[in-house]
Amino acid sequence: PDDYTSVAVDNAVFERNSRVIDQLGFAIEWMETDVSSTTEFLPHFESVSMADTPPDIVVNQHYGLIRAAVQGLLYNLREDYGNYEENLFDFDGADSDNWYKNLMESATLNKDKLYIAAGDFLFDSLRMSYNVFVNADMFADLFALQDGMDYLYDLVLNPTADDAWTYDKLKELTDILGGSANDENAIYGVVSTVSAYRSFFYSSGLQIFDYDETGAPSYVTDAEKKQNLHNYIDKMISLYSSENYTITTVPLRSEAFHNGNALFMTDQFLATLEGANFLNMDNAAAVLPYPKYDASAEYSSLVADNACSGSILYASQNFRMATAYLQLMTEESDDVRYQYFDQGLKLKNNQSNDSRQVEVLDLIHDAVSTSNPLPFLFDNLASRNLTGTGNTSGTASTIYDILQNSVESKTNVFSSFWDSEVTAKNNELQRVIGIFNSK
Repeated sequence: PDDYTSVAVDNAVFERNSRVIDQLGFAIEWMETDVSSTTEFLPHFESVSMADTPPDIVVNQHYGLIRAAVQGLLYNLREDYGNYEENLFDFDGADSDNWYKNLMESATLNKDKLYIAAGDFLFDSLRMSYNVFVNADMFADLFALQDGMDYLYDLVLNPTADDAWTYDKLKELTDILGGSANDENAIYGVVSTVSAYRSFFYSSGLQIFDYDETGAPSYVTDAEKKQNLHNYIDKMISLYSSENYTITTVPLRSEAFHNGNALFMTDQFLATLEGANFLNMDNAAAVLPYPKYDASAEYSSLVADNACSGSILYASQNFRMATAYLQLMTEESDDVRYQYFDQGLKLKNNQSNDSRQVEVLDLIHDAVSTSNPLPFLFDNLASRNLTGTGNTSGTASTIYDILQNSVESKTNVFSSFWDSEVTAKNNELQRVIGIFNSK
């Protein structure tokens, strides 16, 4: 916004931007482009790099930025290029919590090469993190709990070895319901879509990659880790096969939840809560992170691959000023985040009156910062070529292929696929890493 408006979040953004301009003595001129297709990403980056006055900062989807990094079109944000091009980023300073550091580090194939700046200066990654929505009033009524949401909040915020927000706990809570696909008035435990396979899996705290001392990933080959992955898919098959779980199209899923026909709704962006339909629900809604594989795992807020972050184009003539701008914008964004939690999310219970919901939102924010949310992008890159055409190179399957095949056939094919393909996939991933490190 160019001035104050009637929207609290917009005003917080305007005030932050004004503070940054005052401190730096210059403003940024933004130019909007329409690059929506994966086949257009690299030609677009290459084209703007050749301009007489190339842009300094580019904001784009992670998928496009990763491909641009592999092609050597972006500055390495970990490197200091000299006095004139001094690097003013401080990812580990007093405001380090405002950076999604592990998201950035998961979007690279070498810990010394960092190309994506993701943080609260543009919290699209937070807005596009996958979460679980719960009908708070229905939960309290079903389980005869006066403090129903406090029970769920405790599972998330104060877990014990025996009682935590895990996949098994979600299954336990939904098994009390008896929804039936043939009953239009059924109350379902969970409504979702097929894309939830991926968000459930990658938000579990399990990893498909091991990392060496340079930060280079390789697909797991350890027997125990493979067995954990196999076991988790068994859990997914069990939940998806339950009559308490229904898969619908996006509008039907949302309608069922808004109308009070579902206890939980999964595979939802946090940004979905910006819609007024949540404010207009008869019952109150709340948001939780995805459940973990087990109580000992870390929360992980999977971020959609079309979420946006910022990078500095290698053709930029103002590297030092670009780093100063992004760093200061991130440092000054605390109020923007909390205005977004309090006013931007259209929950029936105002966030300022529900301090425990704010704690959970902070946890979701930190899970974006301290998780590994982009491995599926590299899984795709290792299974497909780098030209952006999407053509497969060989017979390697992505994790999503394996998940979909297993859940829809109700037969766990993880181990057979993994054992037959992991060597080829690791070889292909090493080829990608070699290209990445040559830039």
